[in-house]
Amino acid sequence: MKMTSWLTTFSIVMLSAFGTTWCFEWESLPEPVVYSCVGREVTFPWEFKAGDAEHIRDIRWLFDGIFDSTMMAAVTDGYFLSHAPYSQRVGQLANGGLALSDVKLADAGNYSVEVNVEVEGSLVSHRHSVLLQVGDGLMTQDGTLTASQDPVALWDSSEQQWTIRLTCGRFTFLGQPPVHVIWTTPTMETPASSGYDNGHFYLTLSSPVVGGNYTCHIPHHLLSDVCVTESNYDNPALTARVLVCEVKARMSLLEAEHRTLKADNRELRQQGQVQDDAIRNLTSENTELRQHQQVQDDDIRNLKSENMELRGELQQTLTDTLTHYTNYQLEPIRNEVHSLWNITRELERLHGQRAAQKAELRTPNITVDAPIKMTPLQQTASDYDNTTGIYTVPVSGWYSVAYQLFPRKNVWVYVDLLNNGKRVARAKCDKVEHEKEYSQTCHSSLTLHLQAGDGLWIQSNWAGPYWTAPWDSFLTIVLVTPDQ
Repeated sequence: MKMTSWLTTFSIVMLSAFGTTWCFEWESLPEPVVYSCVGREVTFPWEFKAGDAEHIRDIRWLFDGIFDSTMMAAVTDGYFLSHAPYSQRVGQLANGGLALSDVKLADAGNYSVEVNVEVEGSLVSHRHSVLLQVGDGLMTQDGTLTASQDPVALWDSSEQQWTIRLTCGRFTFLGQPPVHVIWTTPTMETPASSGYDNGHFYLTLSSPVVGGNYTCHIPHHLLSDVCVTESNYDNPALTARVLVCEVKARMSLLEAEHRTLKADNRELRQQGQVQDDAIRNLTSENTELRQHQQVQDDDIRNLKSENMELRGELQQTLTDTLTHYTNYQLEPIRNEVHSLWNITRELERLHGQRAAQKAELRTPNITVDAPIKMTPLQQTASDYDNTTGIYTVPVSGWYSVAYQLFPRKNVWVYVDLLNNGKRVARAKCDKVEHEKEYSQTCHSSLTLHLQAGDGLWIQSNWAGPYWTAPWDSFLTIVLVTPDQ
């Protein structure tokens, strides 16, 4: 029998069309390994659910031998039929389950159920297998319960310590056993097993170990699960003892600890050797670096010395050159400096003439069609007369002019810019429909070429009131480029 067949669950699909969605699913499955005893009944609780569009063609139950498979029973067209030699021993459970009575040792092996489903002309076969293990008497290697002590201490990684391990069993269960054992210590305590591994329940004893007899036995209510018919605890097959020598156990733990310490010490020595080698390498590298640093320091000192010599030579050369230049070129330099001074003064004069002129309206009401008198905000010279409202052009050139009036009422207003009494620009603000209070701002900006002495002003056809904030009503004049 192949061990890989124990947990096999597979479906053989034969399709004549693609894109079909199957609704078949298993609702209940037995454990991978099922246990039973000779003469009893064992059940395989397979149960499935098929979709509405799926038709169950047949169900087959098979016993898989070493070389071939034997059909035990089948359901065809809704009828359950059993086959020899299982005719009188099998029965159907639910829709896919099977019961086998009067179990024999020869019945041990692999059992499978196969459900064949038709869907839209396609045949789908679903199959699931389990392993049946049959016992006749206590399911251990020799029919008795055996307790023993491992010869050496074992390391418990979960507790991070060395322990003495006691084992109970030599069970023959192929999977996790359906039973457990109860331990009794010399102090009459009943601890649970620490675990199960390879046919043995085991109990770990940590330091300090208490010496004496340790017993293990199967609980009375679980005896039938291990195929035991005799329930007398005096039966040596049901109870096992192991004598633990306290001195030997503690010595075993001490030896294990000693081995661990020796191994740790050896590892520490090896690590120390590695660190010593690393320190020696670092020391050697440090010596080389110091030597290299000394060479660099010497080079730097030499370079500094050479630099000082070069600076001295260069300074002397520059001094000689300047003295020669001063002695033979002093008058031309003075003339050039004087010319530069005149140019600088001219540039300063022109720069002063480029300053911006800005004025704001301080009174809400004005005189109609007359120069509007504003208050200067920014100016470099007294070019704007706030008593007349006229700006006198100081220098001929190109000027940038911007002005704005903001009426407080929704009215039709125009504001003109005049040069020497001649209108050069007009800004209009129309009356805004469906607006009772606010109107548009009257504003304009332009660039003009003006002559020195020209008079600029703005005037309006409406007396006011106007908004008087610096950002609401203002006049700005800036010299952009003076004439040469």
